[in-house]
Amino acid sequence: MRAIAPQPFGAVQPPSSLRVGLGESVVELQTPDTVWLATLKDRFQGFLTTAAPHLVLHHKPGRAGPPVEYLASGAEVRLNADAGTEFVDSVLRSKLPELAAPSIIAHGALLTDGTRGFLCCGPPGSGKSTLAAMLPERALC
Repeated sequence: MRAIAPQPFGAVQPPSSLRVGLGESVVELQTPDTVWLATLKDRFQGFLTTAAPHLVLHHKPGRAGPPVEYLASGAEVRLNADAGTEFVDSVLRSKLPELAAPSIIAHGALLTDGTRGFLCCGPPGSGKSTLAAMLPERALC
C-alpha cells in the first residue's frame, strides 16, 4: 500500500489529462474524473501523443451552465455535462475543421467490391455507417 501525501483542506486536485493526435491537430482532454479519462484513453489508444495541443477540452462534470462552452480563445472548450465519448466526438467534429483549415473534413464510409472502391459521403445521420454495417466484409471505415 502506497502512502498518499495529505492535501490542505479545500485543495483542488489538478485535472488529469491525455493528448490525442487527430490528423495534424492535437487535442488535450482534461478532467478530474479518472473513470471518464480512462474510457477516453481506451477509445483513443492508437492516437495518444505527447505533442503540444492545438485545442483543450476541459471536462467539468456537474458544473452549472450550458453543456458546451466555447471559450474566447477559440482553442479551449469547457464540457459542463457528464459527457460520454459520443459527446466528445460531436464536439471534436465541430472544432477540428477550424484547426485543420484549409483542409476539408468529410464524413464518409468506403465500400469495396474487390476491384473498385465507393466513397459514401454525407452529413451525420444519412446512413453511411448503416450501409457499412450491412456489408462488413466490404467496408473500410
